[in-house]
Amino acid sequence: MVIKKIKIIDIRTLISINIIMDNIVKLYIDTTKSQNNLINCHKEFKNKYLILIKQNNKKFNTKADNGIRELKLLLNYLRKHHELKVIYNSYKDVMNHYLNLKKKFSYFSYISKPLIPDNQLKNMVKKQEDLMTYIDTLNKKIPKL
Repeated sequence: MVIKKIKIIDIRTLISINIIMDNIVKLYIDTTKSQNNLINCHKEFKNKYLILIKQNNKKFNTKADNGIRELKLLLNYLRKHHELKVIYNSYKDVMNHYLNLKKKFSYFSYISKPLIPDNQLKNMVKKQEDLMTYIDTLNKKIPKL
């Protein structure tokens, strides 16, 4: 009888060990599935993250390029504006000088006797001619801008 009892116990232990082993195998399979699932999710997340970074870099670079182009355009505009302003101011100064000389000549033309000597008059006429040639050169250069 003792032998039979041992056998029954052995069978029970074998069954319980077999059940435990089945559970361990199931647990191992579930764990490997979860591990593979985790690895796949990590790869997918990494790929999506890299794609997002590339897209953001492209957007940033295009926006930065547009900003740089706009700044260059603005700087070129300001340079041209400054050049035109300098040309305008110099032209205005030359015209003021010319008009002052013209007023002096008109004043001297109404006087019956000459108040200035011939040398000074020749000098003034020469200055006026020089100014007129300078104005002509300025007029030729302005359309080229």
